[in-house]
Amino acid sequence: MLAIALASVVFAQVPAKDPRAAAAEKQAAFVAQVAATALNQDVALLQRLDTPFPKGVTFTDATAGEVVKAIRAAAKSPIEFDARAVGESGGWEATRLSCEPATVRHALDAVLRAISPEYEQYVIDVAAGVIVVTDEKGQRTLRTTAPYTLEPTFARMGARDGDAAAFERTRRELDEFFMMTRHGAWEANGGDIARIAWTGTVATIDATPAMHHDIRKRLAQLEESLPSATLEWSFAIAEIGQKADAASVDAALGARDALDKLVKDGGASVVAAPKLLAAANDAAEISIGSDADAISIKVEPTPARTGRVFVVRVKVTHGGAVTEFALRAIPGVRAAAIVDAGGRRLLIEGLGLTEAMQKFRK
Repeated sequence: MLAIALASVVFAQVPAKDPRAAAAEKQAAFVAQVAATALNQDVALLQRLDTPFPKGVTFTDATAGEVVKAIRAAAKSPIEFDARAVGESGGWEATRLSCEPATVRHALDAVLRAISPEYEQYVIDVAAGVIVVTDEKGQRTLRTTAPYTLEPTFARMGARDGDAAAFERTRRELDEFFMMTRHGAWEANGGDIARIAWTGTVATIDATPAMHHDIRKRLAQLEESLPSATLEWSFAIAEIGQKADAASVDAALGARDALDKLVKDGGASVVAAPKLLAAANDAAEISIGSDADAISIKVEPTPARTGRVFVVRVKVTHGGAVTEFALRAIPGVRAAAIVDAGGRRLLIEGLGLTEAMQKFRK
């Protein structure tokens, strides 16, 4: 009798998601998207306040009402004044003032100075798509929450993966950076208008639209000032021929143009010209050729008191001989050396360019 054993295969089943939980997640995502869109629109409105007035606009002995009418037209938005700023009795629109504003915001500042002796207590913000002039009490009702994903910023500020101390130091520096916007308004400084919470490299900030506007401007400025997140390294390995004269070789060691001329004149031949795109804070390596005849280049960041310095380690394998040496390199500055490797005389140069340098060269 032939016995046939049948093996039963049991497939693991993923538990079905609770429909109520799925619906709640979907609703939360929708609400977050709506809030983000509303905040972006409010920030865009605040940006209009910094646009220039039409050339030659001057207000001479004009009423506050006339100036505000021009402001509304330029900003393409209604403007509301908190009663605490203009008084309960009204009549502020008849106040006269003179100004020559460069921007819409300057004109609004001039109006506030004219109509309110408590000018410094009031701020310009946005509520539901409307420019408002209010005070701190009014700002507490305008808060909105937004996440700021800052992983690239952490990397450019020197916080590497696994370096807990550098991570905490960077987070403290960013806390201080954010709180430069209305310093006394933050909970950490005793205020009750804005607060910040961290989840890894994501900062969740609860603040008013005007504060978010300022934070975004500051972040943009910070991004421009930080070291590049990546470096593009260009290398050239040239074998120097026997016919090359000493003066030409010395010139090629000192400048790329002279190396190009040496190659053009037949005094050297380019063996390889690899390029390497690397994160500025991490080591990167590239290899060319086979095991018996190869060139490997490794770029490593190294601690320095000023600026960024890299060590370029080169390993040349040729004719059974292995030659290793290192160059010290600074972004934007050509580094070059001449070595004897396996019976060949090689000139090796390297140049690392930041993103800004790459754009400039283009």
